[in-house]
Amino acid sequence: MAMGDKLLSTFPPGSDWRRVESAPVERAKALEILEPMWATHVADTQGVMEEAIERRNAILARQRRTVWALGMLSPGSRFTMAATSLSATGQAEYQRWNAAASDYEKALNRLLFHNPSRLTLLVAAQPPSPVGRTGRWIVSLSRRPPVRLDTLPAFVAPHTTFAQRLRDGLGSLLVLGGLAVALVWASGIAFNRLRL
Repeated sequence: MAMGDKLLSTFPPGSDWRRVESAPVERAKALEILEPMWATHVADTQGVMEEAIERRNAILARQRRTVWALGMLSPGSRFTMAATSLSATGQAEYQRWNAAASDYEKALNRLLFHNPSRLTLLVAAQPPSPVGRTGRWIVSLSRRPPVRLDTLPAFVAPHTTFAQRLRDGLGSLLVLGGLAVALVWASGIAFNRLRL
């Protein structure tokens, strides 16, 4: 509504500001005034969204560290982590796909939300209602031709090589190897004691 009020304030009282939707000169004048307000709105909204995403990512990172630490106690957990990493279905692959989807979402947001083809705003009804109600009109200002589906950027899926999968599973494989060595060593000690 602030943008609509700002739009009204730029036109002299009694002028037919409704031509702003169809007349190129009036539309250009209105957009010149409204663009900075839209940019501020986008920046504020984006800041709030990015803070929420950062908080969520911090929680997820803490959960991943907890799972990793607790998994050290269980050979079964380590085996599952190693197997999923080597088969490109583990946590690292999930993070790669999540990052690719997030990057794609940001690209679409820049194109469709940050820079939409139309600005739509609410403007106080003119003239005011005779019964004292304040109504609003919806005004839509075209900024550029609408985006077509065939002009949208394509999603780029992450490509994972075998070397990456091996690096992803290396920590779990080392822990499994260490546990196997410890088991063989403990078994050796136990069998030596039994022979005595």
